[in-house]
Amino acid sequence: MFNAGGLDAVIIVTPHALHFEHAMLAADAGLHVFMEKPMVTSSEQAHDLAKQFGELGKVFIVGYNTPCMPEFEDLRDAIRNETFGKLELISGYLSQDWMNLTAGT
Repeated sequence: MFNAGGLDAVIIVTPHALHFEHAMLAADAGLHVFMEKPMVTSSEQAHDLAKQFGELGKVFIVGYNTPCMPEFEDLRDAIRNETFGKLELISGYLSQDWMNLTAGT
């Protein structure tokens, strides 16, 4: 499919263990990529993709929709409006119980 021609970009939504391989195939075909999270399974793969797409001058984006949730929008507005005063540092932690919620699936 990548080499059939006529494509400018692909969206990669396969299982995350396949993301690196599929992104490299897209890069070899000279395509832009939108990839659903998680990006890849190792930092080495992430660095390799960043280098590859940087050298190609192609767009590589990882989709992450959590910042679009109402809770994050409210927090962003409160920070912008200085509801908590003028902040110089913000540290956050987001946790999901995905290992237990997906065990055995």
